Amino acid sequence: MLWTRIINSHTTNQFIASGLYYSAIFGPPNLTGALKLFPTTLVFGDGSFSNLGGTDNNYPQGRNVAQYQFVDDFSWTRGNHGIKFGTNFRRNNISSFAGPVPIPAARYYSIV
Repeated sequence: MLWTRIINSHTTNQFIASGLYYSAIFGPPNLTGALKLFPTTLVFGDGSFSNLGGTDNNYPQGRNVAQYQFVDDFSWTRGNHGIKFGTNFRRNNISSFAGPVPIPAARYYSIV
């Protein structure tokens, strides 16, 4: 939202308000179904096999971000002189998200 007011020929005030929200949660489309099919992750650290169970032990994860901002500027001119001042306030609320249920992962570094 932008609001500009010309008070008179040498005085101006401008106000800006803005907001933003987004959510970025990463994980399989149906984590519950994936965990019913294979409720753990087997990790082979020596590279001999691919992980069994995928990367379900890493999900869900992500963040929610909300931001809002207020800007107010005032300008006054008289002849060759001018005064400008204002304020700019911005707030970022960032919350990290990690799944509420830990999923066990068994790690094997050598199968020999």
